[in-house]
Amino acid sequence: YYEALKFLNLLIANPAASYWLRVEGARRAAGSGGFADEFVILDKSLAPVHQDIVVVALDGERLIRRYCKTAHQVWLEDMGPAPAPRLSLGQVGSAVVLGVVRAWIYVPQAAFRNAKA
Repeated sequence: YYEALKFLNLLIANPAASYWLRVEGARRAAGSGGFADEFVILDKSLAPVHQDIVVVALDGERLIRRYCKTAHQVWLEDMGPAPAPRLSLGQVGSAVVLGVVRAWIYVPQAAFRNAKA
């Protein structure tokens, strides 16, 4: 029991500001049969820094992007295999960072097959 709590403390540093989201359109891992579900644990109390992975609300959608920042600009980069053009936060005024990703949890399809049996 104690070890499980220690593990959760690694994933959730600030429980009052943390929540999880299910990631739609889960990526497929080559040769592994893919993942049935993916979840991210977000911490909305953290200010993103260069190279953090964040969830952003933009035009009614939630997007997972890499947060990039230099002295003069801030932008979001897609991390997919065929990345979309980067989004400059100066050009996209309606983008809101919902939180910094603290953990990404993959649930294999086999886990769901075993749970239903």
